[in-house]
Amino acid sequence: MFRYYLLKGYIIAIIIIILFSAGCSKHQTQPVMDPESVENPEDNIEDPVKNAEEPVIIDPVICPLGGEIIEKSQIENKRAIAVMIDNHPKARPQSGLADAEVVYELPVEGGITRFLALFLHNQALEIGPVRSARHYYLDLVMEYNAIYAYFGGSPQAWEQIPKLKIEGMNGIHDGATFYRYSGRKEPHDKYTSIERIRNTAKRRGYDGEKEMRKFYFNEEDMIPSDRPAKKVTIIYPPVKYTITYEFDPVQKVYLRYIENNPHLDANNNKQIQAKNIIIQSVNAKVIDSEGRLDIQMVGKGKGYYISNGCFKEISWQKETRRSPTRFLDKDNNELKLNTGNTWVHLVPQDSKIDFE
Repeated sequence: MFRYYLLKGYIIAIIIIILFSAGCSKHQTQPVMDPESVENPEDNIEDPVKNAEEPVIIDPVICPLGGEIIEKSQIENKRAIAVMIDNHPKARPQSGLADAEVVYELPVEGGITRFLALFLHNQALEIGPVRSARHYYLDLVMEYNAIYAYFGGSPQAWEQIPKLKIEGMNGIHDGATFYRYSGRKEPHDKYTSIERIRNTAKRRGYDGEKEMRKFYFNEEDMIPSDRPAKKVTIIYPPVKYTITYEFDPVQKVYLRYIENNPHLDANNNKQIQAKNIIIQSVNAKVIDSEGRLDIQMVGKGKGYYISNGCFKEISWQKETRRSPTRFLDKDNNELKLNTGNTWVHLVPQDSKIDFE
């Protein structure tokens, strides 16, 4: 009997508790949610790009070739390096062009062009194929007080390099700085690297900071004009060798094409890009039976500056072989580039240039 009353008491107590709880819940105020105050779970997900730590620059300087803010130690006591790079169809894809701060493209004999790639703080693990020197490229090397890397040369270049006291490395006599790549056939098989060139320069006493030309840069990314240049085509005579640049509005750079094919860099197998393009119109003439050229480097002339999908007309002046080429706007002010790499095309006056 006692167990019966005990069980009955338990049941009554439970019922009272349930009824009391239900009654209290009727009087509780439900919170009113502000839709704008509700947290979106995605808001708490960290963006790895935004939250990536920016490198801290202790002693900032502006790179004189690319305009980037870099650590002073990256260029302190360093000279620019100028490398002659092959552009024969069998030399493509080349290595190292995408890493150069400035690249010059000039015609040589045979209806093709050759590159002079300038490096200051950028590194390139492999550069090539390295080809022979031409005398008119020496004017560009001297503008930068650069260490010149080449493999052989024309008779004119052979004669002028020692007379002009140009410091550099000739691969014909240098098996330490240059090496042969087994994947390419001669003469498109000579390669080097920034590390190899710097090491040789140090041993020979070439390295060390020297006065060099510099470019002027905009403080902010600018559009040079309202004249469209979404696509730029350069056709070199006499064989109609064709270079094309197409503007990428997302990356705000030009993608380079060579003979209508993407121009790739073998170091990363990616298409070569240019932030700035300068076209410099020059006089060119054949000077020997081999078809070698002489190109007007000293003097003045017309040209174009292209960046961010637009172009404008410019002029150029060069007083001596050693002095820098000045690029001027229509008001005769120094041309200001956008921060980034630059490709400079020296084109004969009968070249065809199209903007679209």
